[in-house]
Amino acid sequence: MDGTDIPVSQRDEDAQWNYDHTDDDFYYGYGCCVVTAANNIPIAAAFTPGKKVDQETAMRVTRDALAVETPRWMVGDSEFDMLNWHHTIHGVLMIR
Repeated sequence: MDGTDIPVSQRDEDAQWNYDHTDDDFYYGYGCCVVTAANNIPIAAAFTPGKKVDQETAMRVTRDALAVETPRWMVGDSEFDMLNWHHTIHGVLMIR
């Protein structure tokens, strides 16, 4: 799971200025939360107002990804505590 920025032209009135802490710079555009499988093949994604996503959006994208196939492992960037995330998702799936 990873978040990325999608810079666009300032003519796009729906976009907004966002701060990308990894680049320590601002950009005008959107964000994208994406879950990939082996070889970086995307299996679920959500476009967001900015690169940083809230937990609700990340959970929704994760659930979409898990609908494809039960993962054997989970890797994420530093934005999320992946061990806690795994336990939370596993608990949600057990409830279903």
